[in-house]
Amino acid sequence: MTQRTGQFSFVCSVLFVLAVMTPAAVQADAIDASMKVNYEYTRNVTLANGEVHATAEFNIILTSADLGLTNYDTYGYCVELTQGIGNGTYLVTLDELNNDTYYEIAWLMDSYAPGRGTSLSDTEKNQAAALQGLIWQNLYGTSYAVTGGAAITPYYTTYLAALNSLTLTDDLRDYLDSHYMIAAHPTAQNLMIEVNRGNEVPEPATMLLFGTGLVGLGVLRRRMRRV
Repeated sequence: MTQRTGQFSFVCSVLFVLAVMTPAAVQADAIDASMKVNYEYTRNVTLANGEVHATAEFNIILTSADLGLTNYDTYGYCVELTQGIGNGTYLVTLDELNNDTYYEIAWLMDSYAPGRGTSLSDTEKNQAAALQGLIWQNLYGTSYAVTGGAAITPYYTTYLAALNSLTLTDDLRDYLDSHYMIAAHPTAQNLMIEVNRGNEVPEPATMLLFGTGLVGLGVLRRRMRRV
């Protein structure tokens, strides 16, 4: 009877170790990256509040040891109007999506970004401007709705209708988490970028816990064989 109780206690210990391995329990460290930004055009959009803003789909070359990426060719859109950004290389922190507004923006980019880091035609530049305008509206409210630009507004209307019918499921959030992050910089504009997280390097704490769990399971098997 005592031996079984000991086995039960050990099983509980192993289950506890496995539990703390979950993403909710293991806090992720900041992911550092070098982000080279390039854009070759702008399209102006007029907003409901009367402001006129330039838009672009940013071409980005991303390097991050934490993600196992070197010169990763990708693209991004502005998610911050209070800062500017120019062509150049920036040291940024990559943050995960942490609210539904960001998930919606990631979905819009995934669905409608026309160039995905390549050169754009005139039509695609209008599509990119409509997408950027809707991203700002989603962030800052209806006073930032696109109201001007005859070549832009039809795309904007289409994207807005699709957004209004969007349902964010857990599977969709998981997909967007694995493909989009926020590139944050203290003095330059923050961008949401497409990024492949498939080569992400596990954190040391996670690896240690995982190893501890495997060792515990191995000891448990040996004890059970002796019973």
